[in-house]
Amino acid sequence: MANYETIIPTYIPILQKTPLFGTIDPADYPELLDFLQASVRRFRKGQMLVNLGDPFRHIGIVLEGTLEGSFENENFDQINMNYFQKGDLFGEALALANIEYSPIQLRALEDSLVLYLDPSVIYRTDAWDSPSKKSIIANLVRGLSLQNVFLNLKIRIHTQKSIRDKVLIYLYSLPAGPDGWKTVPFSQTALAEFLGVNRSALARELTKMKADGVLKTDRRRFLLL
Repeated sequence: MANYETIIPTYIPILQKTPLFGTIDPADYPELLDFLQASVRRFRKGQMLVNLGDPFRHIGIVLEGTLEGSFENENFDQINMNYFQKGDLFGEALALANIEYSPIQLRALEDSLVLYLDPSVIYRTDAWDSPSKKSIIANLVRGLSLQNVFLNLKIRIHTQKSIRDKVLIYLYSLPAGPDGWKTVPFSQTALAEFLGVNRSALARELTKMKADGVLKTDRRRFLLL
């Protein structure tokens, strides 16, 4: 466990882009990090952050690296739910609910650095003695709402019968750049796992979609036509 006070100044630009801290003056970050009992921890590639059945006590923000969130189905197959990259928030719903047995597991896909926050202090209403602390509460509510939107997207994707429909629903959910192209934040293998399809079948369908004039691709970039 590293001392966050010596590390966080380097990562203030990342915190400013997170839904939790983005609306708050960076000058207030030290007070808020103390309030949320912040700590920083490094993980090696392949190391587990949370195992299935572990208690889930903290909200995390990825400062470096990439994490994979997954669970096991009734056949003990691993189902990948999401990938968390630099600046992403994870675990807020489970931590706020004080879950004793985590239904998901988290693994570092590469060497990673994670900022941990203890949300239990927000239940102490007597501690909400500054506008920035009240903003944290509001931002957490917004973050939970966005997470609910994401889970609804996952449900919609996984209820589609065709790979093409799964791909289109996911791509339409991504923001487009000024040139209209959309960037998928992970590899084609990870995309296949995210969509719940076979990688080879996904590759074949993407080739068909290009031939049909549905989209163009450039590695991880997609342009819907």
